[in-house]
Amino acid sequence: MPFFKKRAHDGWITNIKRYRNLDIVVTSSHDTCVSFWEVEKKRKLMTLTEHEKPIQSIQFCHAFEYMVSATDEDLVIWKLKCQEGADYDDVPEDAEEDELPSRYTISAT
Repeated sequence: MPFFKKRAHDGWITNIKRYRNLDIVVTSSHDTCVSFWEVEKKRKLMTLTEHEKPIQSIQFCHAFEYMVSATDEDLVIWKLKCQEGADYDDVPEDAEEDELPSRYTISAT
């Protein structure tokens, strides 16, 4: 039985890559999205939606500071920032595991 199974995209998944040396994988798809997933928590952290056509390739460069995503015709260069640590101040004591904040915060510009 798999650890986790979920519909991740609405089109063919074209890439799955590990982000840095963290518990994060990045997927791209023909649905024009790039998604970041926290594996241990079994949840999506962020989705990038800049493309208008199916994404064919993603690649990290400059020590994971940048990610390039490309379709057949265009590419986008994203500047990534990942911070580790969660804010547990507003979480009830009886919160379920899937209600806890992520260990990571990722942003892309």
